[in-house]
Amino acid sequence: DKIPTVASVYNFEYYKDFYERYGFKKEIDWVEYELKVPDRIPEKAIKISQIVKERYNVRILDFKSKKDLLRYAKQVFDLINIAYIDLFSAVELTEELINHYINSYIKQIEPELVKVAVDKNDNVIGFVISMPSLSYAMQKAKGRLFPFGFIHLLKAMKKYNKLDLYLGAVHPQYQGKGIPAILMVEMTKTAIEKRIKTVETNSELETNSKVQGNWDYFDSTLIKRKRSYILEI
Repeated sequence: DKIPTVASVYNFEYYKDFYERYGFKKEIDWVEYELKVPDRIPEKAIKISQIVKERYNVRILDFKSKKDLLRYAKQVFDLINIAYIDLFSAVELTEELINHYINSYIKQIEPELVKVAVDKNDNVIGFVISMPSLSYAMQKAKGRLFPFGFIHLLKAMKKYNKLDLYLGAVHPQYQGKGIPAILMVEMTKTAIEKRIKTVETNSELETNSKVQGNWDYFDSTLIKRKRSYILEI
């Protein structure tokens, strides 16, 4: 009963009953949360963010242009391969696919909606990418860009009050050290400035407690659950 993000899919309710009727069992679930953007960032979160920056000599890049963002795009995708490798169903991105994503998607992203953490040597150690929610615009466009569907998308990208979190990762060497906290503090600052009301997290494994712990500072609600089924033979 929830509209999917454009990075996700929608399945009818009867799919679940259909699979289970034929003996398919749950393999694993993905969950999605809706976060309410606060009026101000909690002092505790700000203090933790500052401590982490100083302790590990980390800084957050402030992108003013797409050109600045593109300088770090390759490092961002390299980090995805490193950080996601042990996750369920993860597949390594090839160089060809990375270049395709950079040319097709990164160039379309609003730079200030991307937060990248780098170490003292300017190496990317964490990031989070968000975009304006285009779900209702795609619905109005009936899933088609042409002849007039693109108009709905352009309007949605100019005026919006909801964000979708598309991707995020932290280098294994920095996991458990508070890097997500500083990334989310910076993203929340931008969301408040842009008068964003809600943020949707996109799919995350139900077993990924590290990711779900990032939402502790928000008024969060579990709104969607997706399931992978398996048939034992």
